[in-house]
Amino acid sequence: MNEQLLETGESGAGLGLDGVAGLQEILMKGGSPFLNLQKALEAGYATSPDTMQGGGAFRIESLESAITNLIFTEQSTVMANDLLASKEKADNTVLQFSTLDDIGEAYTYEEGGAPAEEDDDYSRKYKLVKYIGAIGVVTNVLLATNNLVSAREEKIRRKNMAIKRKLDQLAYFGDSSLVSTEFDGLMAEVQNAINSGLGTSSQIVDLRGKRPMLESFNEGVNAIENVAGSTGNLRLYMSPTSYKNFLSELMAQKRFFINGRGSQDVDAEIQGLKLNRLVHYGGEAEIRRDMFLNARKFPRRNTADNAFIASGDKAPATPTITSVTPTADAASLLTAATYDYAVVAVNKYGHKSVPQETNGADIVIGSGQKAVFTVVDGGSTSGQEATAFEVYRRDSASTDPHDYRYLFTAKAGATFADSGQTIPDTDTMFLIEWSKDVLVYKQLLDLTLFPLATTVDSIRWLQRLYGTLMVKNPRRVVVFKNVGSIPN
Repeated sequence: MNEQLLETGESGAGLGLDGVAGLQEILMKGGSPFLNLQKALEAGYATSPDTMQGGGAFRIESLESAITNLIFTEQSTVMANDLLASKEKADNTVLQFSTLDDIGEAYTYEEGGAPAEEDDDYSRKYKLVKYIGAIGVVTNVLLATNNLVSAREEKIRRKNMAIKRKLDQLAYFGDSSLVSTEFDGLMAEVQNAINSGLGTSSQIVDLRGKRPMLESFNEGVNAIENVAGSTGNLRLYMSPTSYKNFLSELMAQKRFFINGRGSQDVDAEIQGLKLNRLVHYGGEAEIRRDMFLNARKFPRRNTADNAFIASGDKAPATPTITSVTPTADAASLLTAATYDYAVVAVNKYGHKSVPQETNGADIVIGSGQKAVFTVVDGGSTSGQEATAFEVYRRDSASTDPHDYRYLFTAKAGATFADSGQTIPDTDTMFLIEWSKDVLVYKQLLDLTLFPLATTVDSIRWLQRLYGTLMVKNPRRVVVFKNVGSIPN
């Protein structure tokens, strides 16, 4: 961490506090709360609380290691923890790399001749570093009270967790074509590879609301093996709910290995599962349970839970739904029924609006039909216009706003449709060959703190993380979508 940001010289330089009356005296006197703040904003190398005893508990700590401590104590952001644990240093904001897309053919030839010449097929690609941050605030009143340390440390911890949660979500579902400040996550990278012809449709396995089973995973393993992937170094990222449903499916199918030991002892092992590892036909894959892969529910509500609210001070205006039209489509998978929809506007900052609902104008979908949307920005402030729209759905018989379920996010500026490709209340899983030839998190700047200008009676700072996910070989990633709880 850049320690100069936290130095407390006589002038207060570097703190963004120049000219603030009375604050220099607070900073310079013994036992300064801000000096205590410096300790909490720098985190040490220890990761286990058991090793932080005696004087060790008072050493200067760095924010980067605060992430390490959170990894030790906070396990919910599984993908973020894994990426940060294996991160590599980025040396620029534009990261370029080459990929070998195909090896040139070898040919037979006649004696004394020469084979035909064919070059290998290379591609040059690049990724942009993206920025994740959160602002922390501690009032000057707390600077003079004994409860500063606990208030400050809790604030820093919450902001770190918010950054890790965002990194976790972006690693799966980030999409720079929808929100320009995001990097492309695994879902977008796989879909882009399929659209470009580099990947194949076998990389997306649609379970159509059913529980995962061993055959489903073997299908994914086969897709990775068919592109020369390693089946001995796989990781399966799934929600706790999907894991429970997988166990239920294995038990329902009574898939056990029975091993007799002598005349009395008998061991029963569930086929396909071994100590939280998936046993597939090519070996074993580590199962990583991540709560942020659980199905998304309804749009954001206020604390009193009596109204939808926008997220962030730069949120776009509530969108305008111009029309939702039932349209014939023989390939539609949407069940014939009457639906309500809610649409949330999203802008380049990732901020979200209050949703616009179709409640009161029920959308009647017949067999072989889809719902085609025309939605426009609702008059947002310049620079905060919608770049994408999130779509939610519920049965029209319901009047409970909590019954809305997330379907998909569509790019602004064009019509889009609900054709039943996404089943509400289902999860997503990712099977990944876990190697740096496939993906790596490149980090330009460790999680650091930057003091902000003092404009009110409080100390404000920015906690920030600079980096991007580089998916070098998306063909070795398989997505399982519409993972549900219906028995096979």
